[in-house]
Amino acid sequence: MCHVSGRPARARKPARVCSHLLNPKPNPIAPGEELQARKLGLLNFTAAAGLAPADCLPLYLAAAADPTEPVARRAEELLRKRYARTAPPRGG
Repeated sequence: MCHVSGRPARARKPARVCSHLLNPKPNPIAPGEELQARKLGLLNFTAAAGLAPADCLPLYLAAAADPTEPVARRAEELLRKRYARTAPPRGG
């Protein structure tokens, strides 16, 4: 019996499960390369999103010290590109 209406309860149909959830395709990116791809994607996103340079500085500095060479290279490139305009002039 239904606890709300007092009518007899209907039998439930079994839930349908998508086949791609049961048998997912293997990820074409190797596990070590997936993290590198995510880091590069985040750096590229921050560059394309037009965020204020001050908001991205901690991220770029941390990424420039990353042991993964492509990530460090991209972070250094972004630091040079985005902060060359905002840095105060050198000199005394």
